[in-house]
Amino acid sequence: LSPSRTAWRLGVALALALHLGIMAAPLPLSIADFGALSASRLFWVTPHASVRAVAEVEAALSLHGGEASRGVALGAALVVGVTATVCAVHGSCERVVANLAYSALAALTLRTLVLDDDAPPPTSN
Repeated sequence: LSPSRTAWRLGVALALALHLGIMAAPLPLSIADFGALSASRLFWVTPHASVRAVAEVEAALSLHGGEASRGVALGAALVVGVTATVCAVHGSCERVVANLAYSALAALTLRTLVLDDDAPPPTSN
């Protein structure tokens, strides 16, 4: 990886954009399952922020409310919107599971880029 955190973030964003384009391509070129697999590897670029993003999702799902809930709701809206758009472009939702998986991982990865800083996540002992 590049020594600059800005370059890391840019690389992650460009990788997500590339795979979004591949996902939106017409069949048989659409391979969203590869994008989902690749997006799952991007969490290694920002491991501490990834932990915080997953904790936000966990907090929102346990009904604690607050800012994390709004972020997860926005992410869910993004996932549904992207998936619906891709299904409309393709004329079918043949690959809907792969589209949903990629969209969810992309939304979570984008949240990690927002949360990214050098501070490690808080630990509970």
